[in-house]
Amino acid sequence: MKIQLVILLFCFFFSLNASGQVQSAPVLSQPSLQLLEEELLTETNQSIVEQQGVDNSVSVLQRQAGLEANLAEVMQNGNFNSAILQQQGSGNQAAVLQNGLNNSYELNLTGEGNIIGVVQNGNENSVLQNLEGVRNLEIEILQEGNENEIIQELNGNSNMGFQIIQSGNGLKAVIRQ
Repeated sequence: MKIQLVILLFCFFFSLNASGQVQSAPVLSQPSLQLLEEELLTETNQSIVEQQGVDNSVSVLQRQAGLEANLAEVMQNGNFNSAILQQQGSGNQAAVLQNGLNNSYELNLTGEGNIIGVVQNGNENSVLQNLEGVRNLEIEILQEGNENEIIQELNGNSNMGFQIIQSGNGLKAVIRQ
């Protein structure tokens, strides 16, 4: 499932860019449904954000209440990008797709059984993740070009699977425990 999530996000993002059009909400929610599979409850909190150009920026804060998990899906296309996500709780899922220019991404996560998928296609890239007291976590990050960089800080975490794929230019991956 690890690489499948990244490939799904990657393909979706390229199909969005190739068409050059803003997709309607039902089409945009299809990756969310695939990402959720049957793992999340129907009462899940969802934050789905799509941005296409110029100054971009997103901030999502989700705290789990009861048994409900959260879904955060961010799709940004071009220009100054950014995204800050914070998720607390169990069974949460986050998907971040950034296409071009200044990119960035940041996540503060606590909880267990969470899944994160990040795709950054080009320009100045970056990723900074702070994972605190996390168990049973799956992370996949794909950076395709230009300045790249991933810094991941792990504190009190166990049973994690993560995959980082970087191809081209600045590259760098630092994982601190």
